[in-house]
Amino acid sequence: MKRDIQYIESIVCAGEKVDPDVLHTRDRHGFIVDARNKIMYLAMNFGNVGREVVAYYGMKHPAENYARREIQKRRCWDRIYDDVMREYEEQIRCDTGEQLSFIQQMIVNLKKEVKKVREQINYLEKTYENA
Repeated sequence: MKRDIQYIESIVCAGEKVDPDVLHTRDRHGFIVDARNKIMYLAMNFGNVGREVVAYYGMKHPAENYARREIQKRRCWDRIYDDVMREYEEQIRCDTGEQLSFIQQMIVNLKKEVKKVREQINYLEKTYENA
């Protein structure tokens, strides 16, 4: 299902807390480039043509390949980043367009991971105390 790039941009900008107007500048700060790459990647995955997406930001054709490659690489090695991208994809697929709280979901996931690590640490401490 094709989703409008402005719709995708609004979802990512809300999640990343970035002003959409800043994305159309030549600013190369990391968080802005990352947000722009996420939008281009998601837009291409949801039926938009790469050249149109890149032109939307006033960029040249190689930017579409760069965005796709960078996001795919990062999703492979950064699980939290991959979770955030999955949340964006779910939000885009959602017909009502309701925006989920990404930060709250990430906090819940992190708390679960911290709990597991604490349990492992406690187990190791008890094991070494008894040895």
